[in-house]
Amino acid sequence: MKANDQQLTFFGKSWFWMFLIISGVAVVISLYHDFIPLWDGAEQADKLIHATISDFNLFNFTLHGHPTIIYCFFLSLLLRLSPFNYELILMGNFLLFSAAILVFYIIAKRMSSAKEREILLLSAIFAFAPVHLAQLINVNADFGVMCFLMLY
Repeated sequence: MKANDQQLTFFGKSWFWMFLIISGVAVVISLYHDFIPLWDGAEQADKLIHATISDFNLFNFTLHGHPTIIYCFFLSLLLRLSPFNYELILMGNFLLFSAAILVFYIIAKRMSSAKEREILLLSAIFAFAPVHLAQLINVNADFGVMCFLMLY
């Protein structure tokens, strides 16, 4: 493998395909813009909204004893614009997941000697995995853990 193969450029063909993958995720999320959270997601969304509208206390951002302070604080920054707008939670999750997809691609590119199209396919599989899309739509502490693990 050449040294140039390891370099990542922001204007190459692969970044165009990554843009298409992330745009595809955005299209899938847009289909759920009027989604009403279910079960645990409903409880966690309510707790997140309550933490956003109540007096500021960093420990309000834990979801049922889970260490989700950074994840929930990030989502609450968007929710402060319109506290009961679930679409803002979806947008925050989308931003985190987009960054996780890009980091996944970069890690796969640096750790693998596979062809570029194989790495892009693997990134698309990661992006469109049903478990990731379901957690992206329904507020879940596990989703925040997955995104921040990728970003770490």
